[in-house]
Amino acid sequence: MQVPQQVHIITVLPPTDIFSLLLHTVLHAQQSGTLGSSRVQSIVLKGRGLVAHEEGTKAAAEGRYAEALPLLREAESALSQHAVSTSAKKSLATLHNALGGAYKALGKFDEAVSFFDRARGALLELSRGEEEQQGEATNAGSDEGRAGGIGGSKAALAGASLRAEAAQVVANLGTVRAEMGRAAEAKALYRTALRMLDSSQVEANDPRRADVLNNLADAHHSANDHRRARELYSRALAIREQAFGSDHAQVAESVNNLAVLLMDQQHYDEALPLLRRALRIARKTVGKEHPHHATALNNLAGALVKLRRPAEAKRYFALALRVNRASLGEEHSTTSLTAANLAACKASIGG
Repeated sequence: MQVPQQVHIITVLPPTDIFSLLLHTVLHAQQSGTLGSSRVQSIVLKGRGLVAHEEGTKAAAEGRYAEALPLLREAESALSQHAVSTSAKKSLATLHNALGGAYKALGKFDEAVSFFDRARGALLELSRGEEEQQGEATNAGSDEGRAGGIGGSKAALAGASLRAEAAQVVANLGTVRAEMGRAAEAKALYRTALRMLDSSQVEANDPRRADVLNNLADAHHSANDHRRARELYSRALAIREQAFGSDHAQVAESVNNLAVLLMDQQHYDEALPLLRRALRIARKTVGKEHPHHATALNNLAGALVKLRRPAEAKRYFALALRVNRASLGEEHSTTSLTAANLAACKASIGG
């Protein structure tokens, strides 16, 4: 089992068109003495929707997707009421991306596709708006228009940044299609995402490019094109190590995927140290209760089984199952797979 493909939670900032309302609420609370607990104080200072977003994003980052969903939906409801300015529309789009990621993690693919599609459409529309603003500034021939060229260049940069974020959402949509068994669509979406990053002038060593390369590698891996998959996994790993250092969650993902590829080629002795490294990094970066830690445990156990060390494997399978049950739920497909792995391992050694 490979590490679930990356879904970029993009930070949502408070929309500027509700700051005046928040300031009025804070002043009233201070005067009336109603600032209580830290959570209540946060709600007063930021608004209930923004607090729900922060808590929902934190829950999703920690793998508590079932807890994250109602919080993110609450944030969406609050933000939708104020999505008038460009910044608010962008915030809503990135929140829809986060919702798509949470639904995907829970295996609710139709809902994930819907939210990713909404995020992609909104970000591309905002990008076009910035590019139109750039065109207007460029076409202005007067001295005033030339001065406005500075604004045009800023609009061009803003448009490119939004298009790069849209590319990440396109790649996220590809991961859902891959999970749904629609490999050709997934691969086409990954290639589209890479072209969008190219047109946004994203550098070759940018971590966002590594995310898409990793997903494209997954597609080639699934198609048994092991040579191309290894090349893409290795490129993604090199970019991530350069960007983040050796101990980072995304580095663990790349190391894990390379190890799984080696296992599929029956190179278990080569895979084992990589799997131990991925486990160590996952434990350090995402914590012992995160589904990605469970994935690292499961994969290490799988290699130990292949190396005829089932007694060691049993312990890792059991730990992985406990984490998946707690974080993903009993009915999740990953939980079922881990349970089946543990049962087969127990059977091989007589319980």
